[in-house]
Amino acid sequence: MERWKTASIPHRLLSSILYQLAPLAVLEYGGGPEHLSLSFFLMYLGLMIGNLAWTKALAPKERHVPGIALGHLSLIVPGLVASYPDVYAALLASFLVAFLSPVSYFAGLFHAYDQLKDPSEASSSYESVSGWAWLAGLLLGALILHSMSIEELALLSVLIDLLLMPLIVASLRIPVLNILRRAYEEEIGLLPIIEEGIEAVHRAEEEALEWTMALMSRVARGTLFQKPAYILLSLPKVGVPFSLKVFLAFIGLGLAYPQLVGVQKALGLNNSHIYLLSALSSFTSSTLYKRAGRGDEIRNLDLSLLARSAMLFSVPTVLLGMFSPLEYFIAFMILDGATWSFIMVSISRRGLKVSLEYLGQVNFVRSLGWSIGALLGGFVASYAGLIILYGISAVLVMVASIIKTKKLEHEVRRSLLIPK
Repeated sequence: MERWKTASIPHRLLSSILYQLAPLAVLEYGGGPEHLSLSFFLMYLGLMIGNLAWTKALAPKERHVPGIALGHLSLIVPGLVASYPDVYAALLASFLVAFLSPVSYFAGLFHAYDQLKDPSEASSSYESVSGWAWLAGLLLGALILHSMSIEELALLSVLIDLLLMPLIVASLRIPVLNILRRAYEEEIGLLPIIEEGIEAVHRAEEEALEWTMALMSRVARGTLFQKPAYILLSLPKVGVPFSLKVFLAFIGLGLAYPQLVGVQKALGLNNSHIYLLSALSSFTSSTLYKRAGRGDEIRNLDLSLLARSAMLFSVPTVLLGMFSPLEYFIAFMILDGATWSFIMVSISRRGLKVSLEYLGQVNFVRSLGWSIGALLGGFVASYAGLIILYGISAVLVMVASIIKTKKLEHEVRRSLLIPK
């Protein structure tokens, strides 16, 4: 196995453990539906900010290898925070793991581009290794939780992080001894290196902030609303209705999915079961990604969203005791993984047909819709109940699945030609 592939495994393995651990810690430490929704909202907020910031900050080639190592070490922070038995510590850990995990992810992806001449080959190879490492992390988490608590797993993740660090250093051939030698040979020891690091972080923060604000400005001015998008001719006209479809679908999914962990716990499934169910979903997705790239992407997306809507309509049946919870969620998570692969690949294919910039905007809208849904879902569950919540969610996803992109585009163009 190539060295860069070996170096990417520890980070993805730990990320999968911590991503699943954060919402479970919220429930374990006494959080309710509102806290669970807030946990997922903070995760998506951290992921949005991290994706926008770190892709820019890590772009220079000289930052790729250090980014992999430092990003891996940074996961110590959410592990330590999650080990403190307090619901607000778990909420903070939710944000931190989502914000920090893209550091090693993007640094590794960029490093893969450095090593391989074909960007498509680099991307597919990196995603394949990352996907199986993610699955391994979920299985490891399930195994550990058979005999450990959430707090102990969080602390163990810190130890695993430190133990796997030499593997990354050896794989990437990071000259640790040379760095230490330089530190002691310089006139003022470690201070020059620390100062350089602070300056590099400061420059990266400034660049990332400028780039993030510019992209958010573009999105706010035209991606979600038809009229401003058509005033700004630089935004692709073909994508506006598609963005609305994605936005609506992910509000519906964001309403329902953060509460799913709470439903599983309330029905008697333990933490180990939840890790295994997530692993089952990830495994199913991994086996179907290539198949999801075939056929018409809009049709694939509509059918997948319609299936998701049916799945969400079915959740009240298990809440009412009509099915065995474990058997029901095994079937549910298999369908979850299958539909997720088609949803994500279809969104990427549609976005790439327009432009790379538009693909980034659609993914931003997707995350925004999920975040809004996640934030509202806890309050709906608390005041209206889970059955109402899953009904609303299913309806929103179903509506998104039947929105016809071509028809919307035709209507929008006519409205520009015929003033109201």
